Amino acid sequence: METTKKWSIVAFLPPLVFLLLIILVRRAKESPGTPPQPNYPPGIVQLLEKWKAAEFVDINDSAALELGIGGMAMEHAPGTATELQEQKLRESIRSLLLAYHSGTIDAFRAFRAPIDNFTMTPGVAELLAKEHKPLPHDPREQFKIYWQTENSGNYSFFKGASFRTAQADIVARTNLIDDLSFQVQQNPNAGLISAGASVEFDETPAKILSQTGRIYYATVAILVKPVGQPYPVWCRFYWSGKHSAWLPLELAAAYSGPRQFTITF
Repeated sequence: METTKKWSIVAFLPPLVFLLLIILVRRAKESPGTPPQPNYPPGIVQLLEKWKAAEFVDINDSAALELGIGGMAMEHAPGTATELQEQKLRESIRSLLLAYHSGTIDAFRAFRAPIDNFTMTPGVAELLAKEHKPLPHDPREQFKIYWQTENSGNYSFFKGASFRTAQADIVARTNLIDDLSFQVQQNPNAGLISAGASVEFDETPAKILSQTGRIYYATVAILVKPVGQPYPVWCRFYWSGKHSAWLPLELAAAYSGPRQFTITF
């Protein structure tokens, strides 16, 4: 389920232009049929054109994809991350791209629920229980029903990815991190769309922090090319030492203009 949490644009735009952008994009999202392209301010137009001109790797080209992911620098303070964490993060980045490229439930499950110890979030579980009776008790079956409900038809829309500006940062913290939306707003963007979580894990960030006194977060930003306007996708993971896996925590897009799909997370 996708929600608009906040609106933000590149910092150099004045408040009046920011308000104009909100109005234009909201009208575009509310219009029936094919949404019109908003009349963006010059700063946003330049940013969108820059994204369009980027060099993209075809996600179907597995060799090029592996080369791009393998070439991403894993930014972190010396001694913060292990080789295993870096390797697992590259696998998670691959799963992220394939989840929204292949259009299959297996690819989406590999990214969104990489371990078996998960449940649907209370809001999603309540919605499923109202619409599907009787609802299976197995979270894996609930996950399947949810995916089928949200993604009827073709769910393949990431066609390419650009790794020249891709970011992957790993940090170790002794407290919980701010929402991903704050970091997206501090970087070049043409609005902000945040996807509501459908899954939660037995090991939450708060639980890991209370047990170990420290938690690792990884924040990834990749410029992706769907059908239409390219834009950066941001994803935040947290490390589960129990499962030796990066678990997806938040997903956001630095673009709130017209699109032909809704991101499920």
